[in-house]
Amino acid sequence: QELTVRLGIYTQKGHTACIREQYGSFWAWFSCSFLVVECIGAIISEMSGVASVMELWGCGRLLGTLFAATAVVATVVLCNYRQIETIGVVFGLFELTFVFTMFWMHPSPSEVFA
Repeated sequence: QELTVRLGIYTQKGHTACIREQYGSFWAWFSCSFLVVECIGAIISEMSGVASVMELWGCGRLLGTLFAATAVVATVVLCNYRQIETIGVVFGLFELTFVFTMFWMHPSPSEVFA
């Protein structure tokens, strides 16, 4: 993803446009199709993670998946790019809780690397 963003910034063209220009329409379609399949796989992976967490919290997997999917669709439909970017950064910052938890719990190196 980062490489695609850098390519887009430098060339002022999208991923598929650059491939089409250099290698032709067939490879552009192939690459774009593969990218769609990859994105679908990533969404399935994310939703299975959400379902597992909801199950740990005592809710049903289906309920958790439907809630997460509804939240994603609502965010995409109702928000502009800047708002979506802000929401993504805020949710990303929640991952810092793992770092703070690590220092708070003071695990021994043998527990960490076991």
